[in-house]
Amino acid sequence: MKRMKQGTTWRLVAVMGFALFVIRAAGCDYNITSNPDKSLVVTSISPQAVTLAPGASITFTSSVAHFQNDSSLTWSLSNPNVGQLQITGGMAIYTAPASVSGAATSVSVLVQSREDPTKTAQAVITIVNSDTSSATGTKILLTPVAITLEPARSQQFQASIAGASGSVTWRLVSGYGIVSSTGLYTAPTAAPSLPSFGIIRATSTVDPTKFADATITVANSNDSLICFERDILPVLVGNCGTSGCHTASDGPGDLTHYQGTLKYLTPGLARSSRLYLAPTDFDISKRMPPPPRPMLSPPQIIALGRWIDQGAQNTACSNASDCDTSSVHYSGFIQTTMNTYCVGCHQGASAGGGIDLSNYSGLGAQAASGKLMGSITFAAGFSAMPKGGPRLDDCTIAKIQAWVNRGYPND
Repeated sequence: MKRMKQGTTWRLVAVMGFALFVIRAAGCDYNITSNPDKSLVVTSISPQAVTLAPGASITFTSSVAHFQNDSSLTWSLSNPNVGQLQITGGMAIYTAPASVSGAATSVSVLVQSREDPTKTAQAVITIVNSDTSSATGTKILLTPVAITLEPARSQQFQASIAGASGSVTWRLVSGYGIVSSTGLYTAPTAAPSLPSFGIIRATSTVDPTKFADATITVANSNDSLICFERDILPVLVGNCGTSGCHTASDGPGDLTHYQGTLKYLTPGLARSSRLYLAPTDFDISKRMPPPPRPMLSPPQIIALGRWIDQGAQNTACSNASDCDTSSVHYSGFIQTTMNTYCVGCHQGASAGGGIDLSNYSGLGAQAASGKLMGSITFAAGFSAMPKGGPRLDDCTIAKIQAWVNRGYPND
């Protein structure tokens, strides 16, 4: 950390379209070289995935949330030769080709924010060949055949009857949500767990023995949900909920649990929430954590903002089912995890317990002694870490364990 003259000053410098600000206080520089606020932009598309018969059409909607100046987006197909995309503002109608080779083929609809081109979303379309002959009598064909929606989204299903006349009745056979008498399905605003799976059925009114099913998946969007216990609470506990600051016995408010955070935020409005604004406040007397403690990193600030914009829900998530521990390195996942959950307390001359986890040497020593795994697994006889916070999620622990098992290399 570069030494500066004593005193408190601040300056704002515009550099290539984003703000670089330097806060000088207590003899130190605090720098942010990118604009974390811009990265709150979230691009979404619905439905997220769909299966169609050749020639069928589906309407996609997309939006850009939490933008500053530009809410527009661009649409494209991953393969322009597979079907057609007709774009109208925030909507696009995709029409599958009249025929496809083989049993099935796929293509993706892509959307991209113009304000932040790094923010994209995609929907995967699978086009399947179906037996449309009426040799076996009445056959009901559904559009779409399968679909993935976000909570609270709706989708109109269509049914065509080959080999007979008449109409169909609609029923939700399994899963959550509701379906109208015209085949309009609306996903639940909340489900016991996500993703949630269901089946919608169209039955012939002329011949009730003839029916067709479509599968429905309700899942969060491609832009993953920020979970309070896994992603937010450890950051608050490690950087704010320390002795003399925001704990149950110290400071103006307790940030070591969910209820305490509600005092400092407005759900759905990050830019109106003190919890999000304080980490980059130009007024040094209001910035949190206060100097000489280091600022939160841009990814941590972004996560705070996204969590608030997503409704500031008291959520706990586990990603153990799809956890890949095959390639975990110190310079990537391990160092980032330490910076996110541990370095707020464990760095420099004032490191908690004299343990510095901001560099490989300090972390390697804890891994070698067994204290690292003992602490993060909350094992008996070890000091549970993050201190005062929840246990790290199962996937994060599994990845750290995999790195330790490899001999905790400085790779």
